[in-house]
Amino acid sequence: MRNNNLIKLVLREASRVTKDHTLILSLLFAPIFYAFFYGSIYLNKTEAEVPIAIVDQDHSDASRTFIRMIDETQSVTVAITTESLPVAKEQFMHTTVQGIVHIPRNFENNLKVLKGSDVKIFLNTSRFLPSNDINETVTEVALTIGAGVRLEYYQMHGSNSQESLDRAMPIIIDDRSLFVLPSTYGGFLLPGLLLLILQQTFLIGMTESIAREREKNTVSDWLAMGDNSISQAIWGKSLFYLILFSAYALFFHMINYHVLNLPIAGSASLLILVLTVFFMVLAMFGTFFGTLFSKEIWALQFFAFSSYPIFLASGYSWPLFAMNPVLKAFAFMLPTTPALEAYTSIIYKNATLYDIQLAIGHLLLLGMFYGILAMWRMRIIGNKEKLLSDNTTA
Repeated sequence: MRNNNLIKLVLREASRVTKDHTLILSLLFAPIFYAFFYGSIYLNKTEAEVPIAIVDQDHSDASRTFIRMIDETQSVTVAITTESLPVAKEQFMHTTVQGIVHIPRNFENNLKVLKGSDVKIFLNTSRFLPSNDINETVTEVALTIGAGVRLEYYQMHGSNSQESLDRAMPIIIDDRSLFVLPSTYGGFLLPGLLLLILQQTFLIGMTESIAREREKNTVSDWLAMGDNSISQAIWGKSLFYLILFSAYALFFHMINYHVLNLPIAGSASLLILVLTVFFMVLAMFGTFFGTLFSKEIWALQFFAFSSYPIFLASGYSWPLFAMNPVLKAFAFMLPTTPALEAYTSIIYKNATLYDIQLAIGHLLLLGMFYGILAMWRMRIIGNKEKLLSDNTTA
């Protein structure tokens, strides 16, 4: 009997969604549209060939080699080469170029005697990604040329190859990545963004539906279909969204991740577990907040504009330890925070269940907390609607 009621509640919710244009847009159009729209913005995941100007006041073989090596990199392209700094600055102010590299006179002569040469980099720091690309590229090329010059100098002065290498590069960095971490901004942002799309469209649909029940005074009908069991009514409605968004999650990870060329390092079964727990917690979270709105449009407005604050507070784009205590407490109460931690640990770090047990425990605690609040609110609303119906009948 209980299973039959759940099926009836799922079918009831499906019928209600198909008759509500707002819910159709929120549930059947928005998730796919936003996933591909936002994904297409970061499809290349990193900026390439950022234009710069070179001011070459040395006109030597060394300066030309320096310019050529910069231009051959993938990140930066030399758009203008001039000997006039004012000309380069004019292009910089018109944003034709994103940076200027100034090679001074006596650049080559200073290198030959191992005397420092002051190469200046002017950066448009109003856009930190291009400026960071320029800074890293020019610095790497400068270090490479500097090491080569020192190596040649020591060899010319009688040192053997190994000794020259040791003196030219006394410190060698052995950089080893422990995880399959993204090396680009787009690669870092997209997995969390896709999970946030699932969350916000889930919450918009769930809260709109419950607010509509209140707006149309159909809460008692909803509860009656679940044998007046609040928990059965909540899970019957939630089951529709769990099924729908499980399908979306499968689509995202099979299609979007492939199209966007995003790697998944961890276990698919563990990913399914995390997403299932996450959706169940969202169901309780959405039910509680849905009961706070007496009109469908209010629920839509609230959660449509809450996406960015929730994302920022979740600790994904800015670490939690750098936030003030009030924001940390707010982040702790969001299912997004532990869900993103567990999700990205699987995606990037090949985490095991043991590694993410705290995040899973955090999610389950939030699920119980919002579940209790949801049932409390549903009881209050059900009693109010029943009292109103009795008074009307009398």
